[in-house]
Amino acid sequence: DGETDFASKSPGPLGRGSSFLVAAPAARCYVARVVDVFASTPDSNRFMPSFFQRLLGAARTSIAPRRIAALLAVATAGAGLVVFARGSTPWGAPWGEASGAPSSLNSADDGERLERALERVFDQSGIDRASIRSRFVPIVTEGDSFARAELDLPVPRSASFAQLNVGISRAAGQAGATILDVIELGPRPGRPTGLEIRLGTSERATHLLRLEREPAPEAPAAKGRTVAPGPKLPRIALVVDDLGFTMDGLARDLVAIDAPLTFGVIAGLKHSVAFAESARAHGHDVILHVPMEPIDRAEHDPGRNAILSGADPTENLRRLRVNLNGLREYSGVSNHMGSRATADGPLMALVFEEMRGHDRSLYFLDSRTTPYSVVPREGRRAGVRVLVNNLFLDGDASSGVDPRAQTKRLEEIARRRGTSIGIGHVGEDTVAAIQEAVAHWRENGIELVTLSQLAGSDRETTPRKRPTT
Repeated sequence: DGETDFASKSPGPLGRGSSFLVAAPAARCYVARVVDVFASTPDSNRFMPSFFQRLLGAARTSIAPRRIAALLAVATAGAGLVVFARGSTPWGAPWGEASGAPSSLNSADDGERLERALERVFDQSGIDRASIRSRFVPIVTEGDSFARAELDLPVPRSASFAQLNVGISRAAGQAGATILDVIELGPRPGRPTGLEIRLGTSERATHLLRLEREPAPEAPAAKGRTVAPGPKLPRIALVVDDLGFTMDGLARDLVAIDAPLTFGVIAGLKHSVAFAESARAHGHDVILHVPMEPIDRAEHDPGRNAILSGADPTENLRRLRVNLNGLREYSGVSNHMGSRATADGPLMALVFEEMRGHDRSLYFLDSRTTPYSVVPREGRRAGVRVLVNNLFLDGDASSGVDPRAQTKRLEEIARRRGTSIGIGHVGEDTVAAIQEAVAHWRENGIELVTLSQLAGSDRETTPRKRPTT
C-alpha cells in the first residue's frame, strides 16, 4: 500500500532561485550542514554537483501540468481573486483539504515519479501522514495558469532538516524537476524551526513544501507536586494489510500475537474467509481491504475487481459490491493502494454511498497513500466515520524504511496526540518489529487497541449478507 503565513522571500542578486544561497549567514551555515550530510552519504560525488545546480535554479527539463482542463474553469485573474478571497480551492474544497487532483505534474510519468519519491522521503523521516495538509492554489500569470500543490509537513524532532533537504533534492531529480529555492524559517540563524522548499521547473514552481518542526512534548510534572488525574493511556491501533493469500508462516505468527490487532483482508483470495475467521477467533479485528487504483497502475496492479477512477460508475458499483459481499464479517473498510482513487471526490462519494447502504455501521480507514486524499471530506459528507493512517511501518525494498524505528515513531505520535494508527504488511522485519513493540508498549503504559475501538464501534461484528443471486 505504500504508494497532505509564508515567510517573506525575494530573489537574490543571482536571480530567481538564488535567495537561499545569498540570503544571510544563516543560509551559509545551512549549506555547510548540507555539505556535511553529502560528505557522509554514499554516492555523494554523483549527487553533489546536481544538488547545487538545483539550488541555483538550473532547471534542465520541462514538466507539463497535470490537469490543465480542471484549472481552466478558474484561469482568469478575476476568478482567481475570488477563489483566494473565499479561501477555497478551484475545485471547491476548503484550504487544508485535498482538492481531488493528485498534482499539477504530468500524470503519466514525471509527476508520478515525483510523488512516489517524495513519499519515500517522508516515510524515511517518520512524517505523520495523518497530519500532512494539502491544498491546490490557482496560479494565474501572463501566458500561463496552473495549480500549485502546497503541502504542510510536520517534521519529527528527531529528523534532520539537512537530510530531508537532501532527500527532497534527490526526489526532484528523479522526476526531472529541480529545487528552485529553500528558505529557513525561525528566529535563530543557522538553527531553523522549519523550511520552505519550492520545487518545479524553470517555467513554474509546481510544488511548495512547508516543513515545520513538531512542538516539544510537555515536560513531566515536578516531583511531589499534586497533579490532576490525566487522560487515558495513549492508544495505538496496528493494522496489517494484504491478508488472505495464506494461512501459514508469518500470517500464522501474526494471528498468534497475544494482543488485539486489526487485519486488512482482501476478498476473493484462496484463504480470505478462513483467515478472517481465524483472526476473529483469536480476538483480532477484521476489515475489508478493497483494491483501488494507484497513480502508477502500470507498475502496481491493484488486483481483481479494483475500483478505478476512469471506469464507468456502474462498473465500479459492481466491483465494489463484489468486494463488500466477499467476506462474512468485518467492522470496516480500507483502501488497498488507491493513491489515484482516494483523490477522486466523485468516486469516493460513490464508495461511501454504497457502504452506507450496505451497512451503516461500517467505518473507513484511509491508508493515506496520497497526501491529496479526499476521503475525510467525502466521509463527512456521507456520514461515514473515517480514520486516517499515521505511518506505514514498512515499504518496498528500496524505501529504506525501518519498521522498528517506525513503531517508536508511532509511540511518539500516540503520546502527543492520544492515539495513533500504523499500517504494516506481512514481512519478516515487520512482524518481528510488531512482536517487539507489543511487549514494549505493554510494559510502558501504551494501550494496544483495534480500529473498531478507535472508531467507537466496540460491538461484535455481524455477518454480512451475501447476494441472493
